[in-house]
Amino acid sequence: MEKKLISVIVPMYNVEKYIGQCLESLIKQTHKNLEIIVINDGSTDKSRDVAQRYATDDNRIKIYDFANAGVSEARNRGLRIAQGEYIAFVDSDDWIAENMYGKLLECALKYNLDMVKCSVCETDTRVKRIIVPDDRNVKNECDVGGYTGSLLKKYYFEGLLWKTVWNGLYKRELVLKVKFPKRLCFEDNYSAGMYLFYASKIMLIEDVLYYYRINLAGISKSGPKWPLDIAFVTEKLIRDLLANGFNDVAFINKLYEKLAREIFHFIRLGKDNRFKLIKIDKSLFSWLCKNLTCRRHLILRYLVLKYNIKIG
Repeated sequence: MEKKLISVIVPMYNVEKYIGQCLESLIKQTHKNLEIIVINDGSTDKSRDVAQRYATDDNRIKIYDFANAGVSEARNRGLRIAQGEYIAFVDSDDWIAENMYGKLLECALKYNLDMVKCSVCETDTRVKRIIVPDDRNVKNECDVGGYTGSLLKKYYFEGLLWKTVWNGLYKRELVLKVKFPKRLCFEDNYSAGMYLFYASKIMLIEDVLYYYRINLAGISKSGPKWPLDIAFVTEKLIRDLLANGFNDVAFINKLYEKLAREIFHFIRLGKDNRFKLIKIDKSLFSWLCKNLTCRRHLILRYLVLKYNIKIG
């Protein structure tokens, strides 16, 4: 187990207050064979200097400097560098328990898992919210998919723990099949879904090992949050699943309903001039009406009148 190299990819952007705690939690891991890849995504504060101090003391930390391109491309760049048999992701303003990778790797090797995930503590350091699997989820047991996409169908809509990438450990060959969508927020909705699609054996453990900082200035929480991006990543997930031969009509329809909801939520922002919709294609409007609940359908028609949105 000690010989297995884990590559940990850490996108970093303007987190000088937090990057130290993040890197300390990686340095202190009980599993020592780590390759810690810090992708400096064009930071303009002192994040680079702080990270360099840790890299000077621990040669497992390597810092790579790039022009700013967003968290998705930072992760993609890290994947192109990573050499580990197993891959993990950590946001640079979060931190992890000292035994996280030791525990996850132990499970991965014991059951030959493609992916193993842990529970999460969401915190602003004062208030904590523990997110653990509910009764609909596999807990502490290996789940073997019967066919490609069966685990996606079973777990994608079962909560946050399945729609993030940073609370897991993955086989290298799994993550290299998927690229994070560039320049889009909510990118985990796509990538985590594709991991579930390709995975054959997975596990979700109840141990709370990842600490997600509620920090609106962090790399994965910062920048302009274009609310329509979640619709784009949902549409991309549908498109790529279909292109890869996934033809479960009921599940694809659930994704279409999700896509319609995301577009509906965007239209509700019409009072904000940054996101004001002026015109909507007639066929798209009809499609939305078909895929929304009756209540949302009625609200949509009201919003079209309220915000003077043209249909045509």
